[in-house]
Amino acid sequence: MLLTDSLLSLTCSGSGQTYVGLADGTIAYFEKLSDSEMGEPQKITVQDGLPVMCLLLVNEQDLWCGCGNSIFVLNALNFEEHATWKTDQTARRGVAKLALGKHGVWSATRGSSAIKLWHLKSFELILEHDCSSVSYQGIKSPQREGGSALSNPERITALTIAHDTVWVGTGGGWVVTFSIQDKVGGYCSLHPLMPHRISDEAVRCIVSSRNTTVRYVLTCPNQGLCMLWHPEHDEKVSD
Repeated sequence: MLLTDSLLSLTCSGSGQTYVGLADGTIAYFEKLSDSEMGEPQKITVQDGLPVMCLLLVNEQDLWCGCGNSIFVLNALNFEEHATWKTDQTARRGVAKLALGKHGVWSATRGSSAIKLWHLKSFELILEHDCSSVSYQGIKSPQREGGSALSNPERITALTIAHDTVWVGTGGGWVVTFSIQDKVGGYCSLHPLMPHRISDEAVRCIVSSRNTTVRYVLTCPNQGLCMLWHPEHDEKVSD
């Protein structure tokens, strides 16, 4: 099945609907017809010309879209827009990552070392945390030539939430974890745990495994590396 532009993001509902974010600022929506067949895609323009870098389905109802430097929240069935706002005033700092936790939706922007937490209903900013404040065991990855935001080794390149823990992968090959601690009024704070140097290249993806022994899979594709990590024992299982 051909799409009109490059596929940048993907999410699915529990009933089989598939949403695909494209580089031209549109979302392709596929309805499941059977276990082996999908319907023809419907196309929805989020923001013309700006890539849809990330998609997140919340409670099977709200579709959060990172497009340009804005977050759009759409009805997942009829695509009516619920809300939209800019996460950063710098146009080139597009929304790169979205992750769902019990306190709300976490986001990271392109080239930045900060993560932000947004309320699920009011969409207000609850928390902003700069992950570069972590000591990285006293070792810093070298800044690459050029000095741009995309050469910043502390920029966030991977983000996931699991078991009240924020997992962050950085451009310098570090994996940093933060314990989410509840505060009065539904707010929270982050407590940094021990960071780990995984690779000399950016950590591009962190996913939780269904395997009961190994909880996370970390990938550094530039080195062809896929690492299994056991957080309870805080150790690498295999690569």
